[in-house]
Amino acid sequence: DLMDTVPVIGAVLGSAAGGPAARAVLTHFSVMVKGTSHVFVAGPAIAERVLGEDIDKEGLGGYKVAVDIAGTVDNAVDSEEDSFAQIRRFLSFMPQNVYELPPEVATDDPADRSEEELLSIVPRERRRPYDMRRLVELVIDKGSGFEVQPTFGRAVFTFLARLAGRPVGVIAHNPAYYGGAVDPKSARKQTRFIKLCDTFHIPIVFFVDTPGFLVGRKAEEEGTLATDLHEG
Repeated sequence: DLMDTVPVIGAVLGSAAGGPAARAVLTHFSVMVKGTSHVFVAGPAIAERVLGEDIDKEGLGGYKVAVDIAGTVDNAVDSEEDSFAQIRRFLSFMPQNVYELPPEVATDDPADRSEEELLSIVPRERRRPYDMRRLVELVIDKGSGFEVQPTFGRAVFTFLARLAGRPVGVIAHNPAYYGGAVDPKSARKQTRFIKLCDTFHIPIVFFVDTPGFLVGRKAEEEGTLATDLHEG
């Protein structure tokens, strides 16, 4: 019920299994610490007893699994202090509850700022990739971008940012990753982000540059078509 009313945050600061692990995932934003945090359904001892898997906590539920591969946790940081800083940053874009509008802030970045770099950042040759993160940085208020799930679903970037001091969500395709083709992970990522923005009345800006769905054997094995139709 809280997920429909107020921002819910999860911080994994140690090893979490079972119910506590599920609570960390059932959030609007979650973060874990590299090297010291782990999240899994059950720990290595049970995995070995049931499946015969010889694996340690880091290999079973460290950040490379939970954040980079599975996307069950959004962001990974280097220290507990960094995790608290990311939580504060995330909450700075959120209203207190769904009955309020997202908070605006004063900015000295003029709304009519014009960046010459935008004239050349997209190459004329359509097959050449370019830095979509940099393009987004040039458009939003300077220094306002906060990326959510930067290492998961890399065909798409999702940012919380500001335009003229007002919070916005940004969804941008990544032409440097399979040309920006949508795969199951990026479909899940952007769908979850859209739901977040919709819940808290945050308008979304799309930077669209995609050839469509990812194709090939790997795409079919991962159920790209089903994922994209149901979630993308």
